[in-house]
Amino acid sequence: MVRFRFSKGLNREPDPKNVKLHIQSGSSSCALNAILPLVASGQPYEAHQKTRTFTSRYSKSGQYDTAIDMLFQSARELLKVSQHCPAGDQDLHHYIGELLYKDGAFDAAEPHFLASGKRDSARSLANMMIEWSAAGGALGNFALRGTLPYLQNGNIVGARTFISQFIAQLAVLTCQRANGEKNKVIRESWVRLCGTYQSKGGVLATREVQMTLQEIATLYFATPPPRTQPDNPLGAMISSMLGDSLTHPSLTIGSNLFEPGSKRFGFEPWFRTGPGHYYHQSSHDSPALSVEIRASYELGRMLGGGEVVGRLQMSWDELLNHGDEPFNLSFPPVRGVHPSLKLKVAIVHACDDQDDILFDSLVDCEIARDTDAGHAQFAKYVRHKRVSHLKRAVDHFQLVLDRCPVSHPDHATVLTNLAWAHLEGYIQNDLQDIDATTSLLRDTLVLRPQPHPDHPLSLYNLTQALTWRHNKKGTAADIWEAAQLYHELLPLCPEGTYLRSIAAGENGVDYVIGGCNNLPIDPSDEPIHLRRVILELCPLGHQLRPGALDRLAQAVEARFDQHGSINDLDMSIQFGREAVSLCPEGHADCGTYLNNLAFSLMSRFDHQGKPHDLDEAISLHEEALRLCPVGHKFHHNSLDNLGGILVDRFNKCGDIDDITRAINLYWEALVLCPPGHPRRDTTLNNLALALNTRYDKTHVSEDLNEAIDLYCESLRRIIQASNWAVAAEQHGDGSALEAYSTFLELLDAHLATRSSATSQREAAAAFQYARSLPVDAASCAICRDNLSRAVELVEQGHGQQWSLASRLRTPVKDLESANPTLARNYLELSKRVSNAAQSSATITDRATADLEETEYRRLTRQWEATVAEIRDLPVFSWFLLPPLYEDLRAATHQGPVIILVASEYSYSAIIVPMSGDPHHVPLPSVTLSDLTNLKDRFARAIRDSSWMNPGESRTDLIVLSQILWDQIMLPIVNVLEHVLKLKRRSRIWLCPTAAFTSIPLHAAHLFQTKADRSGKEPCLEDLYICSYTPTLSALIYGKQDSRARFITVTLPIINPQSEMDKPVFLPGTWREKT
Repeated sequence: MVRFRFSKGLNREPDPKNVKLHIQSGSSSCALNAILPLVASGQPYEAHQKTRTFTSRYSKSGQYDTAIDMLFQSARELLKVSQHCPAGDQDLHHYIGELLYKDGAFDAAEPHFLASGKRDSARSLANMMIEWSAAGGALGNFALRGTLPYLQNGNIVGARTFISQFIAQLAVLTCQRANGEKNKVIRESWVRLCGTYQSKGGVLATREVQMTLQEIATLYFATPPPRTQPDNPLGAMISSMLGDSLTHPSLTIGSNLFEPGSKRFGFEPWFRTGPGHYYHQSSHDSPALSVEIRASYELGRMLGGGEVVGRLQMSWDELLNHGDEPFNLSFPPVRGVHPSLKLKVAIVHACDDQDDILFDSLVDCEIARDTDAGHAQFAKYVRHKRVSHLKRAVDHFQLVLDRCPVSHPDHATVLTNLAWAHLEGYIQNDLQDIDATTSLLRDTLVLRPQPHPDHPLSLYNLTQALTWRHNKKGTAADIWEAAQLYHELLPLCPEGTYLRSIAAGENGVDYVIGGCNNLPIDPSDEPIHLRRVILELCPLGHQLRPGALDRLAQAVEARFDQHGSINDLDMSIQFGREAVSLCPEGHADCGTYLNNLAFSLMSRFDHQGKPHDLDEAISLHEEALRLCPVGHKFHHNSLDNLGGILVDRFNKCGDIDDITRAINLYWEALVLCPPGHPRRDTTLNNLALALNTRYDKTHVSEDLNEAIDLYCESLRRIIQASNWAVAAEQHGDGSALEAYSTFLELLDAHLATRSSATSQREAAAAFQYARSLPVDAASCAICRDNLSRAVELVEQGHGQQWSLASRLRTPVKDLESANPTLARNYLELSKRVSNAAQSSATITDRATADLEETEYRRLTRQWEATVAEIRDLPVFSWFLLPPLYEDLRAATHQGPVIILVASEYSYSAIIVPMSGDPHHVPLPSVTLSDLTNLKDRFARAIRDSSWMNPGESRTDLIVLSQILWDQIMLPIVNVLEHVLKLKRRSRIWLCPTAAFTSIPLHAAHLFQTKADRSGKEPCLEDLYICSYTPTLSALIYGKQDSRARFITVTLPIINPQSEMDKPVFLPGTWREKT
């Protein structure tokens, strides 16, 4: 029995911290009553789980007899329905196996040892197999009988333990069966056995044990003791491979393995003819040298034979003709490396025909074999790009890793081999798990701390994985970490080394510097520190140093904007000046650096008022204009920038020449913006403001008249477009759709010149008479069966009240890939324009407001110049223009969107499905007066219902919900169910416009009983999960913003007597926090 003890308080639910469980002592009947019915009903898994739970409880409370009884009863019932555990208890199996083994019942003991799976069982099984083999049969068969079942059951540890014990016992048996040199098979087996385990390190590799093993070999197998190891082991190796005649000399290899000027990447030459093979040559054959040359890319221990870099085939006479002079051998490039060996030939000693076994280097080693096989498959993959070769290489390297624990001296090398195979597969898009690759290389770096000889190489390997992950995923943290690793790596790579050459190249640290320079500016301390690290990676003379200086200058200035420390601004100007000074003539980004420095100087002028800062800023803008002459794509932007700062100096100093020059620059810019140009309205506005400013100073009426004319031109174009649209619609002219589009574009450009949402609303108020034009435009497109265009027009017009916010939050992922510098500038300027617009809305002081307005116009000019530059790119002419239907369809990733259009010309809905073209749903029963009446009645009924008692019927709400269902939502539901085949309980998005916006569309309900009396007809929310969205773009941005969340909405309860009167939280939503 379980009792809950509640804590004091008002909560009626138990607090988990205060719940205490009391299990009543007694028989197991309580547990069996819960378990046995599950067995009888065919639920053995649930019965197993219940049994385990009750057993644990009884055991913890000390009721062991009850637990045993319950286990016995439940196990018996489970066995009756053939529910038995094939494995059983490990200890019990091992115990039974040992008993049967001691009784000589080997065949009966075998399955118990295998079923146990413990290491002790595996060892006992190995000993038993050795004894069993004495009765007859091949040893290999007994080895397989113990190994394969473990592997089949996934017990790799058991298989390894078995085979290790089996081989150890086999070693003893081998000695017992030895017969000196007469039994050559046994003799060779002994050599291979010892060599395999000595290559793994540990006790068997120590000198004392090696000497002991050699004595055993001499005693049992008549193996002669090895001769003294020569000073040059490579020479001895070649000698062994070529030795067959007293007249054959051996080779010594020169100590300088590479040409003095050649690239080096940690190569170690390693000569062999193949794993475990000897090269014998008869004295009657023509002497020739034929060897493989392998290399390791690491300076530490060499694992396996290494990677093949070339093969040397040369006649003996040709080899000796070099005399005492060293000669060079070059090989094809490997991983971009051109290896070169310098060899020298000399007669060291004569060789006899004895069996000289190179015990430690040529013996057949499993780890070396698999490593070499992995390298061979990986080399094939690099050449042929076949995924099958890559998979086999990875399998070989993984097998080696399984055999080399962390304590193994080659563990780091094995990790590197496996990681490089994974990384190459990731680069070629054949593997995707880059995170596991990075983890392997991190582990390698931990195992090779400074001053390990391969510590620099491990640093470089990790940078490669991080930069490739950044290249494909764009993760800022990866490129920052890579920069810090290069900061540690480069001082460890002396000039002239190969590692230095690749680390300092364009695919190494230069890529990382460029990636960091393209990241958005973050004014916090840590990112600024990292930008200083980037600057240290760019010494004087480095081509990327100006860009690093400019980015650091902007980051420090951004910190000044946040915290107001003038030291930051001074530092920013210092960095900016150095960036400009390092730009050679014709540098592509010099104009950008000039403008950025000028803006920083203007900021300091605004805070300190020093005239020389303002004068220097003007000089910099003049220089930027010089770099963008007539015909340059940014000539217009430079005219605008210089004109704006001259207006600023006029406002400060009052020099009439400044304002006159600014007006002339604006006139020149206006000439470059003919009617229809996207920046014409902005330029008109700037010129009008400048003329108005000069009029305030000189009171020349011509300036005022020209300013008014310019303002009127800007507004006149919008009014004309509006009148054109209305007239074309009324007379059925075919140009109506074009007129609507022109009006919306001009209005958007006009509102974009305003510095805040408040001023935008004020500017839009002048066109209140035209507020229905967006839905009228959509209605016009619907009448012409152009539903995609209707969706675009609704989005453009309906989203205009969010114009500023949406323009400053446009996703730039594609732009970041095509031109990271422009994307970075756009993001930063958008943030600054948005901040300026928000701050201007809270200022009441007139003088301060004027300064903020000036600053806003300056930022807007920069922002528009950047947008114009982006649109000049080949595939970005659409940037910040109204979205197309194909782009808007991304809003349906969670469900179709239903746009309800209410125009004086038509009332209908457009369903934007998750795929395919939009669907039109006419609403012939709806009129504007119906919608207005429905909205007012709903508001009144909801207000009245709030005063009613829970038992009173909401008759008005019921009637209104029925009207809503019959006239509006039923036609839409029919298309969703029968045309789009949308499953029930799917999410739909309601996007109402105009008169539809104040009507609770989700409340549509039939309130009728089904014809068969089986229940009530479903309402809209029974069929679908309804959500609202103001625009389709809002859904798209919400998907891209990982912080976006849906919240539950409290809906009015229409029928409190129904079973739906309890609050229901919709799937996929979050509770709203109050």
